[in-house]
Amino acid sequence: VLKNYPLSTNCNRKLATNLHPLACEAATAAYASFLLGGDGIFWHYVDLILAHQNKLDNKLWLKFAQELGLPQEAFAALMRTDSPATQKVERDVALGLDLGLDAAPVVFFLGKKMPDEAVGLAFMTTLEELIRVTHPQNTDFRLRK
Repeated sequence: VLKNYPLSTNCNRKLATNLHPLACEAATAAYASFLLGGDGIFWHYVDLILAHQNKLDNKLWLKFAQELGLPQEAFAALMRTDSPATQKVERDVALGLDLGLDAAPVVFFLGKKMPDEAVGLAFMTTLEELIRVTHPQNTDFRLRK
């Protein structure tokens, strides 16, 4: 399950500095793309955000939606402050605050926070082992690498 925890003071009150000023809007836009286009469109939208992360501005959200064939009016409505997309980001941030997060990304498995040192292949190996231990029927379980 993917949750949002934007590192921006615009929607995350825990932060002292605005590390990513457009992160809240980016999270809202990405979730709006999910609501309108599903999982596949969402990941394409995220790819566009990441590909343009050094030159993002608020005009790009609609442009990306248009590139992916999403309905412009519906997308624009989901970018408003009272929309289901904005409310989802707000709920995710609240959950992150409740969990005591101070960074992103963070991975939890069965309610336990994975160590920050577990990255790359070490992370995948640890996760595979946890899945095998907690689901003995999946002794051959392997993540795609």
